[in-house]
Amino acid sequence: MCAERQDGLPLERCQFEERNAQEPLCRSDDALLEVHITHLRHAMWANAGWLRSTTTLNAGLSKLDECETGIEHIAQQGKTSRRLAEGRALCCVARAILKTALAREESGGAHFRNDYPRRDDGRFQRHSAAGSDGTVRFEEW
Repeated sequence: MCAERQDGLPLERCQFEERNAQEPLCRSDDALLEVHITHLRHAMWANAGWLRSTTTLNAGLSKLDECETGIEHIAQQGKTSRRLAEGRALCCVARAILKTALAREESGGAHFRNDYPRRDDGRFQRHSAAGSDGTVRFEEW
C-alpha cells in the first residue's frame, strides 16, 4: 500500500527503477536514444504546442507511443544511463500533458484548443489530476 504525503496524495514508486542494471549504454544505444528523444521533442512541439485540437493531441499520443516503445526497448536490455532515465521521464511528462490537454475541452490561458475556443468555467475551473493509469480527473480548487 502507498504511503501518504503531507498533502494527502498517495506516493507511488517510480515506474522505471533500474532492474539491477550495472552496465552503461553502448554508443549505438546512446545514439538511438537521442533519436527517440529528439522525435519526442518534435512531436510535442508540433502536436501539443500553442494551438491544440483533438486531432493534433491524438497524433501526439501516437508519436509518443512510438518513441516510448523505442526507449523501453533500450531500457529492457538491462543497461542504464542518466539520459535513459531522463528519456523515460520525458515520456511520462509528455503523456500527462497530452492526456490532460485532451480532457480539458476548453481554452484558457496558455492552453488553447482550436476545437474548443471558449472558456468553460462551469466544467473546468478545477485542477487537472493525471493518474498513473492514464486517467484524468478535475478536482475542485
